[in-house]
Amino acid sequence: MWTSVQNIEQPATLLEASKLNNSEHSTLFSGGTYLVAQKNKSIHTIIDINHLVENKIEEKEETISIGAGVTLQQIAEHFAKSVIGRCAQQSCYSKNIRNQRTIGGEIAQQSSTSDINVLLRTINVNLKVFVEDQLIDVSICEWNGKGIISEITFAKDANIDLKRYAVIPSAPPFVIVGYNYTTKNCIVGGRTDRFATFVVDKNEQVDKALEGCFTDDHNGSIKYKIHVVKVALNDFTEGTP
Repeated sequence: MWTSVQNIEQPATLLEASKLNNSEHSTLFSGGTYLVAQKNKSIHTIIDINHLVENKIEEKEETISIGAGVTLQQIAEHFAKSVIGRCAQQSCYSKNIRNQRTIGGEIAQQSSTSDINVLLRTINVNLKVFVEDQLIDVSICEWNGKGIISEITFAKDANIDLKRYAVIPSAPPFVIVGYNYTTKNCIVGGRTDRFATFVVDKNEQVDKALEGCFTDDHNGSIKYKIHVVKVALNDFTEGTP
């Protein structure tokens, strides 16, 4: 790991893991790729939960369930012919890292430059989260970031798509636009401080919804990025299935 880490705990249950993870100096460990990259020196205790979260994908008649321990590579392979698989692959262009990075950790990181994060918010998937001493159900868009994610579920017929804009395909996108054809909900991510969420209809003012979302930088001006979002939305709505 890194020099500040003093202890690595392997709790027997999620309840024990939840109790151990009660300090700003501790953190949960599953795939660990973000932790290793960040090397946060305030972290003294690593709580290994690899053995506590499922790493299976289950498809039922109407729903899909993904264990929090499933890797991005598993998702990319299982959903190879759908937007879900494409987004899992585009979220991390290194296959070696995809083989380590878990979907639970990806969601917990709450990175707006993650294609799969934006897509799951576009679907508004349901999360099973262990908080303190109980397992609760909460939608990803309403989750406050607390607790241990154990499973992700969503409708099998989710009708969604996503467009990403980056300097080169392997670079982090500066704009991501997800669109839900059923709910007409739009999620915007990329190099932003937050996810922008709004419903697309003839009364919606995109400029207002994206206010404060972007900044001027080497990828373009605020005006340009808002224009990119509008172009993506036009493509989605013009091509509504």
